[in-house]
Amino acid sequence: MIKITSTLLLGLFTSLSFSQTNVSFFKDTDSFLSKHVKDGKVDYASISSHQSDLNNLITLIKEQPYDKSIEKAYLINVYNLSVINELVKVYPTKSPMDVPGFFDNNVITINNKKPISLNTLENDLLRKVYKDPRLHFVLVCGALGCPPITNFAYTPTNLEKQLEQQTQIALNNPNFVYQNDEEKTIYLSEIFKWYLSDFGGNNKSVITFINERRANKFQGEFNVKHYSYDWRINNSSSSILNPSTSFNKDDDFNLQTFTAGSLLSKKHFDFTLFNTLYTQTKSNWLGEDFTGPRRTFVTHLLQVTYGISKDKRFNIG
Repeated sequence: MIKITSTLLLGLFTSLSFSQTNVSFFKDTDSFLSKHVKDGKVDYASISSHQSDLNNLITLIKEQPYDKSIEKAYLINVYNLSVINELVKVYPTKSPMDVPGFFDNNVITINNKKPISLNTLENDLLRKVYKDPRLHFVLVCGALGCPPITNFAYTPTNLEKQLEQQTQIALNNPNFVYQNDEEKTIYLSEIFKWYLSDFGGNNKSVITFINERRANKFQGEFNVKHYSYDWRINNSSSSILNPSTSFNKDDDFNLQTFTAGSLLSKKHFDFTLFNTLYTQTKSNWLGEDFTGPRRTFVTHLLQVTYGISKDKRFNIG
């Protein structure tokens, strides 16, 4: 006679409950993406009009536990669904960068634990744990500069194949990485600059990683540059631009300078408190463009000046 204790029964029941929940999550995610994603772009308008499917998935992520064995695939889907959910909240919007703190605010609740941000999910729960550079080709930040989002869910049984497939698609896409023979330059997405350490820490290791998956290998002694990231929302109505002609110009670079001061007549004082607020998603330093998450800077200047000439030409301060 076989005796099954209540503890064992509880363990079996809990395990079964986990498995059923997880199967439902992957199935429902697959159904949601197949309905609302086409050609690597998301139909946010349709989702905004009928949010019940997305809300159900977000509730499932929030309330239900998941098996550790399926964590990698599970969290990839959680990231992509959470990005869509945050963009739907503010739709219509032109870019995730137009939403303050989009990647830093704690907006994701998983398994009733403390809310975390998109950056925490990507960097702490996925990159640090799995150390797989191919994650950068399946985690989609909601912008056209990202590798395209799939219209299917990532699943534990197919994850290895899916990771490799999506990485190869990105690295063979001339709108993502390309070689300019005249300039003797290889142009790469800024993903390879921001996460250089994930690809070996230098441009040579990056090109090796890329060539391992390209049909037409990059050849010769070429410089490596990064074209500016396209932060426009990956909406179904948006068109993907060719980075070789669209994102290497400084035409829209609008840095302005301000001078806080005044010229005083002799023996006159001036006390000035000057506050500045500057925000950017793009900058240029020594001729190289940098784009990324919105950064905001606040500065304060207290200035005291004293006039020393009758004709208001000189101050000291």
